[in-house]
Amino acid sequence: MKSVSLIDQPVILEKPAMWSHLFLWLIMLITTSGVVWAYFSQVEQTVPAVGELEYKEGAREIQAPITGAVVRLHVENGDRVQKNQPLLTFSQTNPSADIKSLAKLQGTLNQENEFYKNIIQGNGRGTLPPEWETMVKDRDTRIQENEVLSSLINELYNNQGRTVNYSSAQAGLVTNYRAEYQSRVSAVEGRIVEFNKQLEQTENSIRATREQVNYATNQIRYSEEQLNSARDQLDKSQEGLDLNQSILDQIAPLVDEGAMSDLNKKRQEQEILRSQNEFLRQQDQITTRQSEINARKGDVEKQQAEIKRLEDEKQKVLASIERTQKELQNTKDAWAKELYFRVEENKKQIASIDSQLSRYKLENEKRLGDVTAQLEKVEEQRDTQVLRSPVAGVIYDLQPSTKQDSEVDMNKDEICNYVNEQVLKSGDPKMKRCNEAYYEAQQTEKLMQILADDKGLEGTIFIKNTDLALVLNALRVKRKFLQPYDGKTVAGEVIECKAEKDCICPDSPEARAEIGITDPDCIPVEVTIDAFPNDQFGMVSGQLKWLSQDAIKPDQEKGRQYFSFKGKVKLDKQSFILDEDKNIKIGLQSGMSVNTKINVGKRSVLDIFLNRFTGRINSITNLK
Repeated sequence: MKSVSLIDQPVILEKPAMWSHLFLWLIMLITTSGVVWAYFSQVEQTVPAVGELEYKEGAREIQAPITGAVVRLHVENGDRVQKNQPLLTFSQTNPSADIKSLAKLQGTLNQENEFYKNIIQGNGRGTLPPEWETMVKDRDTRIQENEVLSSLINELYNNQGRTVNYSSAQAGLVTNYRAEYQSRVSAVEGRIVEFNKQLEQTENSIRATREQVNYATNQIRYSEEQLNSARDQLDKSQEGLDLNQSILDQIAPLVDEGAMSDLNKKRQEQEILRSQNEFLRQQDQITTRQSEINARKGDVEKQQAEIKRLEDEKQKVLASIERTQKELQNTKDAWAKELYFRVEENKKQIASIDSQLSRYKLENEKRLGDVTAQLEKVEEQRDTQVLRSPVAGVIYDLQPSTKQDSEVDMNKDEICNYVNEQVLKSGDPKMKRCNEAYYEAQQTEKLMQILADDKGLEGTIFIKNTDLALVLNALRVKRKFLQPYDGKTVAGEVIECKAEKDCICPDSPEARAEIGITDPDCIPVEVTIDAFPNDQFGMVSGQLKWLSQDAIKPDQEKGRQYFSFKGKVKLDKQSFILDEDKNIKIGLQSGMSVNTKINVGKRSVLDIFLNRFTGRINSITNLK
């Protein structure tokens, strides 16, 4: 067996596995980080569109309102006109005479209506027509009488008197009615006064008699006390008499036997005699007190009978007073009833006169309405002679032409002078030209066009069919925020966002914050004016406010080779500043071409990548 040395054996070096694993994890980490970043990272997505600047109202076609001959032209191509400025005049029918007569009749009818109104409302008025003088005076008299009667009822009947300044005619009426009232009431009130006097006398008599009864009652009470005291003394005298008699009976045998002297017996007999006298005196006093009590009780009974009689008399007097007071109230009620009846009669007569006046006023208003309608018709005929500009703007495409050397002096020319004096009103724009012309115009025929420029410029852009979905979705979100506030005032701004009409975000941040709409939701647009280089003048910002519903066919002349949808952009400014220190500006003009970028919101990088990748795959699968 052949031996092999270690030196002759080959050496094999193996690559460590750690580096391959590290490289693999690094690739996975970078890939995962890129996917995560692409998923969460968002970029502004814009849609390009081209277009041009146009006036907001565009061109207005002016048509002939009537069929007739144009005899005067007041404008030429290129003239700038104001709203309501005369453009041309048709052949004159001279309705001024009819207008004057109708206006005069209208003024007369208005004066009559004002006269009727003043009479009904009781306002001041001038001289009365003879046929109305008696009726109006009767009405005024009844009104004044009602004022007097109502015032007297409040003063005398309702006790609601207040200071009233009466006229001289009313003062006499007040005196008569007040005297009649006093004459009726004073007689009944006099009887009430007499009854009150009788009542007072009766009450005084009752009071005095009751005082006498009280005095007699007190005297009876005192006599009864004296009577009780006398009876007590009588009992004591009887006891003393009995005691003395007992003593006499005891000493009499002793005297007879000689044990006691006869003097003691006689003294005892004298003592008995004194006791008998005291007893008799007490009996007399009791009899006297009893007689006094009986006499005073008799007086009390008489006085109580007198009180009862006086009480009955008092009730009769009170009944008489109550009956007389009712009679007084009935007298007042009867007087007030007569006045109320008179007031109602006057009101009926006043209402009848007012009804007659209202009927005449209604008939007068009907006549006034007819006259006003005739006047408006004549004025309309007069106004249709002069065609006015509905908007401010520039004249072009003028169809009627002037004659050679057609300019005339507008102050001397009959037609132009008539327009200035009769047709135009104070504050209306005056005509700038007066040129003689002759042109037969048919009704609704186009006579000229006016490029309306008073509301400024806006961007008209054309969005490709492929970008429509993104723009429509952004506009849908914008309308969702703004349409509930359409026509409402938010933070001082009126919101405008009607369905299928312009939808404009408010300018102030406060209004946007109150609505809850953000700046990207307003679909901001960056507008680049081709005539103003972007690096020198910058861009004009704006917002997309409207998008057409129907597609527009390709236009080869304007270089638009694709179907598109028309959109409108509200511009934030209408000019560029050339020199800020000197405040030199250059305005934008209609017809300038623009390139725009419409911000339709943010979109993730991953979504954009997948969309493009899907598009590539679809293009490969569509290959034949």
